[in-house]
Amino acid sequence: MKRKRTLRILSLLLTLLMIFSMVPMMALAEDDGSTSIEDMTEEEQRERLKELEATIQMYRDNANEQAKYAEALQEEIQILDKQISKVEKEIVDLNTKINATQLKLDTAQVNLDKATADKVAYQKQLEERMVAMYMYGDNGYLEVLFGSESFSDFISRATAISSIIAYDNEIARRLRDTENLIEAQKLLIEEQKLALDEMMVQLRAKESDLEDQMAIKNDAVTQVAALKDYWAAQAEALNDEAFELRKILAENNSAGDFANNYTTFLWPTPGYYWITDYFGWRICPFHGYEWHTGLDIGAPRNAKAIAPANGKVIRASWYGGYGNCIILDLGRDEKGNTYKCLYAHLNSYAVDVGDVVMQGETVGYVGTTGNSTGYHLHFEIILNGVEQDPLEWLTK
Repeated sequence: MKRKRTLRILSLLLTLLMIFSMVPMMALAEDDGSTSIEDMTEEEQRERLKELEATIQMYRDNANEQAKYAEALQEEIQILDKQISKVEKEIVDLNTKINATQLKLDTAQVNLDKATADKVAYQKQLEERMVAMYMYGDNGYLEVLFGSESFSDFISRATAISSIIAYDNEIARRLRDTENLIEAQKLLIEEQKLALDEMMVQLRAKESDLEDQMAIKNDAVTQVAALKDYWAAQAEALNDEAFELRKILAENNSAGDFANNYTTFLWPTPGYYWITDYFGWRICPFHGYEWHTGLDIGAPRNAKAIAPANGKVIRASWYGGYGNCIILDLGRDEKGNTYKCLYAHLNSYAVDVGDVVMQGETVGYVGTTGNSTGYHLHFEIILNGVEQDPLEWLTK
């Protein structure tokens, strides 16, 4: 019952994943290619970027939903793996029983063949004795006895005749026993054959069941991997055009508007997500109990630190306990809110003051300068001059 439930759930999840992957998610108006980005007016470029940003966000939302499906799928696969292991053990045990039954069957057949041969031999001996008895009859025994020359000769002849009669009776008994043995061996063989046939049917059913479960598991794993690649490719395809639009708008605009949507800030250390210290109150090795204004992310020396969004470099220099520090002006949103981000303890810089950087562009390299006890990046997001918890803004 549990296995059937697991198979049903897996099949349902696979169906949902397939349907979900085939639903056209592109709510974006198709570009017929007649107008290039460079030929668009600034208003058209902004409108196009808004559409792209909305679609990219939709893809990311859908990717999160797929992650939930994938997580549920993995849990069911773990249950299925246990059931598959159980079926595999049952198949091994069944094969052991089949081999033992086959051995019994082979032994019974050998015994049957021997008993059949013994029966033929006993029948031949009895036939010969029957012929002799028919020819000589009981009078033959009497003549042998009365022909004795002495009492001792009589005793010897009587003993010999008694042995012959006993031998005849033993042959007859053996023949009866052999016939009974043959019937018993035939019955045993029939029973063993039926048991073997039944076990073979069970084996084939279990092997078929195992194949079905393995196929569903493999399909599920393949679907999860395929959908993961699918959403990544879709987002990447749109990001290329969005990146170009942001770059053009940022380079052509001097009012601090860097064409950000201020909802999709990238994680500053790609590939490194170990948080060594969170935003908020903490025990500092240098200042004791203090308010930690950013997020400390553990990363090796010279790991890349990237721009979370488009912006302009307004600091790239030593900054007290921050050590080598970079501050990016990320501009302002439609409501006039200003955004900045800060990188501290860098080993070196990849940009200079005044540079306009694009989202995802490398701005510096992780180090341990200033007040630092090991290689990591101290990262801050500053909204209207107030530090925010970066985890509420960043997207991995």
